[in-house]
Amino acid sequence: MMSPYIYPGLLSVKFKIPQPSDAFSKALRLVCDELGVDMRQVLSSRRHRAYVIARQMLSYVLRNRYRLTLKYIGMMMGNRDHSTIIHSNNQHLNDYAQSKHYREVYDRVCRNL
Repeated sequence: MMSPYIYPGLLSVKFKIPQPSDAFSKALRLVCDELGVDMRQVLSSRRHRAYVIARQMLSYVLRNRYRLTLKYIGMMMGNRDHSTIIHSNNQHLNDYAQSKHYREVYDRVCRNL
């Protein structure tokens, strides 16, 4: 990260950096609305297929669109391990390649981000 003390006047420039929690909330809301699932259930440990798909899509969006760390994504998604997030992203890629419906839903989510 660049130190604001190196460049004079940098502190006077006002710009908004999106906070990871804002990105997480927005992505969670969009994925849940698109898939028609409850946000609390997505963040829970339930393994119902609809919630698993929503978690996979959410973790992929957060990792590839917002460039959040695996550890942070895991923490925000119910204290999951980083390896769980890696597996989730790999499953997303498989589902995206194989399912036309899944691809359409994911593309709609990405358009609304």
